[in-house]
Amino acid sequence: DETGNEGQVLKVEVELEIKNAQGVPYTVTKQYNLKSRGLASFQKDFNAWSKRKLTDEELDQFDADKLMKNKSVLVEIKHKKDGKNSIPIIKSFLPAPEAAQASA
Repeated sequence: DETGNEGQVLKVEVELEIKNAQGVPYTVTKQYNLKSRGLASFQKDFNAWSKRKLTDEELDQFDADKLMKNKSVLVEIKHKKDGKNSIPIIKSFLPAPEAAQASA
């Protein structure tokens, strides 16, 4: 990362179904600092999304692409004011409805 703490930060980027005027999907990102309370926060979010806890082995050999890439998720968004702008922030991850998972 930009602070030189490689492997200590996990960024989860979600591509949304909604697209801009050019047809490009919007994306939102949530970042976890795995060296502080971010690990517990990530585990909580992963559990809420996948309906299961990560095993000790999965944590030791964590591979975000293997466990999460191209898997459907329902994202709850909140907005944060930044001057006159509103910035979307991921509030929580939820399991995708069964129909969305079947088509993913």
